[in-house]
Amino acid sequence: MGKKGLPEYFFVRLLVVVWLCLILAAACENSPQPPSQSEPVVETGSRNDENQIVHLYFTDKENSYLYAENRLLLKQRDPVVLGTHVVQALLAGPQKALAATIPQSTTLKALHITTDGTAYVDFSEDIRTDHTGGAKGELLTIYSIVNSLILNVNQIEAVKILIDGREASTLAGHIDLRSPLKANMLLIR
Repeated sequence: MGKKGLPEYFFVRLLVVVWLCLILAAACENSPQPPSQSEPVVETGSRNDENQIVHLYFTDKENSYLYAENRLLLKQRDPVVLGTHVVQALLAGPQKALAATIPQSTTLKALHITTDGTAYVDFSEDIRTDHTGGAKGELLTIYSIVNSLILNVNQIEAVKILIDGREASTLAGHIDLRSPLKANMLLIR
């Protein structure tokens, strides 16, 4: 290819890239939106500078993936208070067409964040005894909590789940809880 053909080659490649971008943008615009795209639900007062949107992760009716449900919570400067509000909103369950991931009888006993960004979240024994079971259900329960905390509270980088103030090896026999967990974006749709 001579000097004369080189600019034409790059121009054609540029046109192909622009064309592909336009096709992808149109495909994204026309794709069905999951329940996570719903309008925020006002939980505490009306939307203003004193509120912030958080994304709580619940499962779909088929218990396949996690979907975000937007909530409006009172803005908090203290990450422990914000994390506590996020977990309490998760425990209250979804307000839209999603399903709860945590047994309704479960209570939050404590939440603490270490200087290295690990949140220790202590739940009542009900999270284990009233859990429906199954590997997929256990996975979605755990990452509903982990993803909701990490993706909403900037100071949290990992989550360690405790039950009645003690370390638990698993929640329902499948997922190892002995180490702090990072967010799992592959479970979110």
